[in-house]
Amino acid sequence: MTGFIDDKHNPGVRLWRKGWARAIFSGVMAVFIGTLALGMTGLALWLMVAMRGGVGIGLFMAAIAAFQWALVAYVWRDSRGRRGGRIAISDAEIDLVLPANRSLIYRPPACRAHLAWSEVAGVSTRLEAYGAQGMAMLQRPYWLMRWVWITGALAGMAGLVMIPGMAFG
Repeated sequence: MTGFIDDKHNPGVRLWRKGWARAIFSGVMAVFIGTLALGMTGLALWLMVAMRGGVGIGLFMAAIAAFQWALVAYVWRDSRGRRGGRIAISDAEIDLVLPANRSLIYRPPACRAHLAWSEVAGVSTRLEAYGAQGMAMLQRPYWLMRWVWITGALAGMAGLVMIPGMAFG
């Protein structure tokens, strides 16, 4: 699903849910690449042990298998970051349920937050581009800024001490 839709069970709430199709596809690909890596590891060991003079080619195959295992870990992490995720927005509040590792570049923790709009200072975004090996990746991360954090940062810059609960009242 892309974009926000009206929640059928809660009138006045706009809902965004992350689809499961991409997570399932990434998981299947991780298992597929893992199967290939397991076969490559077995072949490398067989070449090094059973074949005379096969140590060099066996080490080469083991290096390829190590690369494949690293790729399995990368794709599995991507799969875990694509699982679930929900944002519900109403006139009074925003509810966030986001999985950990939802970005392949950063490692954000899981987020379960229920915030009133009065706690939200703003939303920051930027477009990031990363290029490597003749390819490019674009992503647009978003940061939800809370008044508590901003108040604490300003107090810290001014050399003041924050008392817990001070930003709320």
